[in-house]
Formats: sequence, structure tokens, C-alpha cells
Amino acid sequence: DFQLKDGDLLPGFPEWRLIWTPGHSEDSCCFYHETDGILVTGDTILGSSTTDTAVLPSVYSNKNRLQESIHRLKELKVRALAPGHGKLLQGERILDDL
Repeated sequence: DFQLKDGDLLPGFPEWRLIWTPGHSEDSCCFYHETDGILVTGDTILGSSTTDTAVLPSVYSNKNRLQESIHRLKELKVRALAPGHGKLLQGERILDDL
């Protein structure tokens, strides 16, 4: 039975790493490409519908775990953010306001 764990590289995508980010849901995860600084967040982080900023989901299973997950993501060198909803966001400080 094959299972990915936090920090594993994705099979077939050797530069993409799984980052477990519980909070929105217990099984939420993101995918990070360290070389290019791209973070695919699913519903862990969303794009605002009115501004070019990242926002937290308004629905979550555990607020404390979501905050811990966001803290972990802020430690990454993210230059492009592909949220579950909204458009691609780019910049060196896209996670600063979360």
C-alpha cells in the first residue's frame, strides 16, 4: 500500500515535495517546488476575489492547526502561489499578511 508522508518527494515529479497542512481539513496538503519557489496550496490558502492577495479559508476544521500549517508555509521561500481558488499570485512576500 503506497502512501506519501509529509516532506516526501512526489513520484514522477522529483522536484515537488508534499507538505501536510492540516487545518482547513485534517488531510489538507500543499505541493512545493523549492527550485522555482512555487507553492500549490489547494484550500489551505486561497486567493482573494477582490484583491491580489492570499487569504485564509473561512471554513476550517481546526483553527490552531491551520495557524501552525501557515507558520510552516511562511518558512518556505515562496515566489509564486497557486491557490485552490483565485488566480496565481507572485512576489517575494505573498504570505506575509496571513
